[in-house]
Amino acid sequence: MARWSQQELRVHVPPAELDSDAPRVEAEEARRLISVLRIEGGERVHLFDGTGRSRKAVLRRGGRHLFCEPAGPVMTAPAPRAVITLAFGQVKKPALEFILQKGTELGVHRFQPIECARSVAAWEEDRAGRKRERWQELCLHAARQCERDDTPELRAPVPLAGWLDTPRAACFAAIERSQAPRLDMDALPSLAGEVGLLTGPEGGFEPAEMERILAAGCAPVSLGSRILRAETAAVVLAALVLYGLQAFSPEKNP
Repeated sequence: MARWSQQELRVHVPPAELDSDAPRVEAEEARRLISVLRIEGGERVHLFDGTGRSRKAVLRRGGRHLFCEPAGPVMTAPAPRAVITLAFGQVKKPALEFILQKGTELGVHRFQPIECARSVAAWEEDRAGRKRERWQELCLHAARQCERDDTPELRAPVPLAGWLDTPRAACFAAIERSQAPRLDMDALPSLAGEVGLLTGPEGGFEPAEMERILAAGCAPVSLGSRILRAETAAVVLAALVLYGLQAFSPEKNP
């Protein structure tokens, strides 16, 4: 008999396994459930595959292995009206991980590190793939913690000019020490399509970069009179825009 609790365990499985008649839990996830959470089998769980799909199931244990007995159909979350890409000047590892974790919790859909003149850290060519894989895993852990069924995408760094050349439905750039207006919160709910959010590296954008940002059609916005850390600015801008888009809803995922 399945054991029910007020808060279901959230378990990640690959997309192919979610569709299976007996979804298997991957080894690392199984170790977490058995060794850390002391799973015995029979627990009611919420399976998710990181693409926005989920399914109710009951955990079954066979030694050190876990598989699931489906207890409902595969559910797909509705596509967002606005897709949020958070672009930020490259920062050091602790700041990057802060942006990824908090941005995932807030509802960012894509993370895009940007190569700027004042960027203080760059991904080494031969290790970037492995680093991105590990940081993508951090996004998955944050998605599980905040009860999100999709996992945001972390893209490889690109030059600022290249990112600005990509068409978007809207773009907002946080510009420090400027007379930029505050966000028009009343206009945000009507946005649809890809919405780009841009913040600078430590030390901010250089004047030539700011000119290019404005020439590309990004709307400059102020985050207040204080000078924020690069990682703080990225998270604050994302929080304001997602709040304005009414992305924070009391409704839980199906």
